[in-house]
Amino acid sequence: MQTQNMIRYALLVVFVFLLTVLQTTILRAVEIFGVIPNLLFSAVVCYSLTKGDWKALVFGIVCGMILDFFGGRAVGMNTLLCMYTALVCILLHGGLFNNNAFVAMIFVFLLSIAYEFFIYFFSLLIWGQTDILYALLFKILPGSVYTALVTLFIYPFARALANQWVPRRHSRR
Repeated sequence: MQTQNMIRYALLVVFVFLLTVLQTTILRAVEIFGVIPNLLFSAVVCYSLTKGDWKALVFGIVCGMILDFFGGRAVGMNTLLCMYTALVCILLHGGLFNNNAFVAMIFVFLLSIAYEFFIYFFSLLIWGQTDILYALLFKILPGSVYTALVTLFIYPFARALANQWVPRRHSRR
């Protein structure tokens, strides 16, 4: 059992590493309308919805720290927002979520709008950017749609890593 947990954590680290590499290198070349999807944010939502415990909160914090490291203007903002996003998903885990990629897409879309709005709102306060309508129409909404669409590819991996791998027992009848 201990070996299975170590394998699961190693695969989770590889998964986050691959998403980080994709988000910081290859996806910069395939921008659509000047935005790229936030793969790590999508992974936080998908993993937290399917896992539903404190491990998902730790996953959100780690992914937020990686986002801060690779481009956060205000250090710690992505960490806090990913942590709160994971917490919201954990609280909704048992009630609304039914392990469906479409439902995960909707959650990613809605939470991504809130996440990006907070990023731009704090940028407005800290750096004096005043055109929030432009940010909403040309950055937040397209980025949220793009991130939600990419969730279709991230969700199966996040769900497989979040589910408990229990060996099947053969029962004799």
